[in-house]
Amino acid sequence: MSLLLNFIFYINHIIFYTWQLLLNIYNWRLAPVILSAARGLEAICRLNSPSLYYVNADVVEITYSSGIDPSMEIDLEF
Repeated sequence: MSLLLNFIFYINHIIFYTWQLLLNIYNWRLAPVILSAARGLEAICRLNSPSLYYVNADVVEITYSSGIDPSMEIDLEF
């Protein structure tokens, strides 16, 4: 189940950033609706699987999200 939620989480990020790009380029009216749906799906995935790991591409480090508040992240030290 966790693997399925991780898969949905990554696919959701692809959908989110693709539609965000379309919104910036074409200013398409449907894009904000799909962005809202993608954010909602991400929130559901985080609540159902609080141990989602993902790579923060800006600083290239692995972070752990608590699943309760996406803005609260704890950096893992290895």
